Order: sequence, then C-alpha cells, then structure tokens
Amino acid sequence: MQRPTGPVFLEIFAGEAGLSQAVSARGVRILPPIEISPNNFVLEPVDILDPAVFRHVKLLIEEKLILFIHFGTPCSSFSIARKNDGGPPPLRDRKHLWGRHGLSDLDQTKLEMGNRFLKLTVELAQLCHARGIPWSVENPATSFLWAMPPMQALAALPGVRCFVLDMCRFGAPHKKPTALLSSADLQALALECDSDVRPHVHEPLVGTVIIDNKKVYKTKLAQVYPPALCSAWAAAIFPATPDPLAATFDMVTAPGDRKRPVGQELPWKPHKQQITAEKASAAGYQLKRSALPPLLAVELEPGQAVKAALNIRHPFTLEPALEPDLQEALAMVATQPGHVLAHRSGALQYWEARARALLPVTDKILCAVPDQHLRRLLRGVPDGQAPQLGKVTHIALWREMLQAANCIDHKLVSDLLQGFPIVGSIQRSRRWSRIQNAEELLPVDELCNRAWEFSDKVIKNVNRCEVTENTEKI
Repeated sequence: MQRPTGPVFLEIFAGEAGLSQAVSARGVRILPPIEISPNNFVLEPVDILDPAVFRHVKLLIEEKLILFIHFGTPCSSFSIARKNDGGPPPLRDRKHLWGRHGLSDLDQTKLEMGNRFLKLTVELAQLCHARGIPWSVENPATSFLWAMPPMQALAALPGVRCFVLDMCRFGAPHKKPTALLSSADLQALALECDSDVRPHVHEPLVGTVIIDNKKVYKTKLAQVYPPALCSAWAAAIFPATPDPLAATFDMVTAPGDRKRPVGQELPWKPHKQQITAEKASAAGYQLKRSALPPLLAVELEPGQAVKAALNIRHPFTLEPALEPDLQEALAMVATQPGHVLAHRSGALQYWEARARALLPVTDKILCAVPDQHLRRLLRGVPDGQAPQLGKVTHIALWREMLQAANCIDHKLVSDLLQGFPIVGSIQRSRRWSRIQNAEELLPVDELCNRAWEFSDKVIKNVNRCEVTENTEKI
C-alpha cells in the first residue's frame, strides 16, 4: 500500500468495492480497497492479515491520514444461515460463540480465520475511535458477529450506534436485514422494508446458482452492496459542501451595461499560423493574438466567465498538436507496421535504381561547376574519375526526390552548386512559416502592464456587479 499525501477514505474487506467507487465519484480521494480477491475495481489483491499491511494501516490511522474507514468484515463463519440441513454446517451457536467442538479441519480453519477478522476489525475500529476518525462495520443483522464480546465492547464506546436496514430498500431482490455499527450518523440508511407501501416479492437467500460453470451460494452473491446503497452511504459520510465561489459564479451584468448580448460568438477566423502559435504558446512565447482562438468563444456573464477561466488549462500543461501528416504517419506505423515495412522496402529499391540512372546527369551538372575546389568537393573524386554513389553530391537525385515529396524548398539544392554564404543573408526555408515580425514581439514590461490592465477591468466589473446587486437588495 502507498502512503497518501493527504486524508483519504479506506475500505477493508471491500469485496466489489462499491462503496469505494461511490466515495470516489463524490470527489473524495480513496486508497486502493483492501480485498484478497481481485475484481474489476480491486486490481491488486491485498491481504489485511499480512503483518506489513496491518502495520501500515495502523500507521495511517495513528497519523490521522484516514478520513473514514469501513470494514465489510466477512460474515461466513458468523452466519446463522449455516445449519445442519445438508449445506455448510454451523461453526458457532449462542452457547459457543467462539466456535463449536468437533469441527472438521477445514471448518476449524474457517472458524479461526473469522475470529482473526473479528479481532482485527475491533482493534482498528477502536484505534480510529481513539483518534477521532469515523468508522463503520457491516454484517447481516442476524450475524453472530454482533454477539461477540469484542464487538459488544466496541458498540459500547461513546457515540457508537447501530443502524438496521433492509437491502430491498436499495434495489436488491432480497430483503436481507443488515446492521451497520458506526461512530458516524448513518440514520439516513436505516430504511426497513416497505412492502406494505410498495408491494414486492423477496427472493429467498437459499440454494445455489451456476455462474461461469461454478456453483455459487446465493448468500455469497448477496454480500455485494447494491449501487443505490453505496451512493446513499457515500452521501451520508461525505455530504456535499457549499461551493465557496458559488456567489462569484452567480454574478451577472445588468442588460443596460452590456456591450454584447450573452451567448454571442466572438469573431475569429482560423489563422494560417494557428499550429505555430500553439507550439509557441507551449514553449512560453506569444504570437499575435489573432493567431489563436480566444479563450472564451462566446460572450458570458461575469460569473460564467470566471468559472470558465478556472477550467482553462495552462498552455504549459498542453501537448502541442502534431502536424496532420505526422499524425497520419504515426497511425500507419501503429496499425499497419507490415504495410509500412513493405512500402519502405519498395521505396528503397526504387530510389536506388533512380540513383544509378541519374548518376550521369549529376556528373554532367557537377562538371560544369567552374570552381575546381568546389567541384572536387561535390563530385567526391578528382576530375577525370567516374563519380560513385555515397561520395557524390547527387544533385539530380535530390531534385527528383524533392519534387516527388512536393517540397517547397527545391531551390536550396541549386545553392549547393555555388556554396552557401557563411556571412550575410542566406536563402530562407519556406518549410516553416515565420513566427512574427520584430514589431509584433511584446516586451515583458508591456505584457505585465496589459495583465494589470486586464485585472483592473475584472475587479471593476466585479465591484460594479456587487454594487448593483446590493442596491437591488436595498
């Protein structure tokens, strides 16, 4: 288990971890549920009986890093459904709460495991209680768990209450009376069967069903909490808190003070430098404002504008968009690698043949270079010797390849015949658009001034709205 950086919810003996999912859906941080059997939500099995895991949980409680902890303590060894009727035999009775005599080795192991689960639950719940951390324990209302002396001692602690509910009130097909022992107020969950108001039939929890070619007891299936119960439970222990910015988000401007109607789209046409502007923004630069779409696409009320602005991601956290051709190439590599390899092999064979065929054309072009030193450099061999692939500057081949690739910088190849200047201006590549003109760059001081001006306008609008609102109230 990882160590959380702040208070979190934790569910032990989580089963399908429905409560953890419901708590997480309310925006509360959770730890991975502790459950020995992995499922769709419990991705990694964790054994609470592992001494290292148990010590870690105790440490989290002692350091008050837990907001709420729930124990879905296994009830199998405490169940009164175990009877001498041909099914699983009883492991306990009222006279032998800690275990009946004469059990088989397998049943004795189950009994001892249940006793360990009981003691572990009580120890951790008592530790939570001492630290002021709310907790809850769930078991069937008829479970022998509630009659066990350690559990009764836990129930006697100050502020601890027992809440009884029927699962049919939360959408389960069976009634299954269930008890929740908790230091929190879970009265909202204490709903009993309402068949007198809402007639319905309860599915009996007896027998077995076949799931994935395996025989499963109905009582085991009933251990899963209904989603409606999980949602109500999460709402009870983590009620919604008022949004501190609700008043700000509700601010509006009087119609007479508006320059543009609410909902009007702000004019902006896609700019040819938009992709470049996005990359520049991600790198910390600013192009002219028209190169990127406005942050708010439509006219909003002041409160709506504040809310929308808070949800805008900072440019440094956004990945700049890839060029469409590059996206297409990456998709091809990922989905059809065999096709890419075959195409590449064919291209290599084709251009190797073109390289050999165009070699005389290149040699003729290079032999016409008047500067003997440059001519020697480009041909790769002295005058009078035949040029060789791999050594020659293959002007004719490069021209044909640039034309096949629809490259707009085809004139750069011709500059090789004269040599590129090392001082002064050189031919600019047209592959990338210009970022901006010198006069379009904004100094840092100017950016700061504009930011302060914008802040002043926002504050004035907010103050005007507050004054208007207060005046209306008066």
